[in-house]
Amino acid sequence: MARRTVAETMADEGIVGISGWERSTTTTRRDRLAAPFPDLVGRSFQPEAPDTVW
Repeated sequence: MARRTVAETMADEGIVGISGWERSTTTTRRDRLAAPFPDLVGRSFQPEAPDTVW
C-alpha cells in the first residue's frame, strides 16, 4: 500500500502511529582495569588446522 493510503486509512480508523524510540539507560559500567574472567572451558584459540576444533 502507498504511504498516503495507509495514513488515510489510519486517520479514518482513529489509529495513531508510534514515532521515535525509547532510550535505554545503561546501569552498569565495565571496569577497564579489571582482569578478564579465566577460561574455565579450556578453549583453544589457535587450532592446528581448519575444522579440527569441532
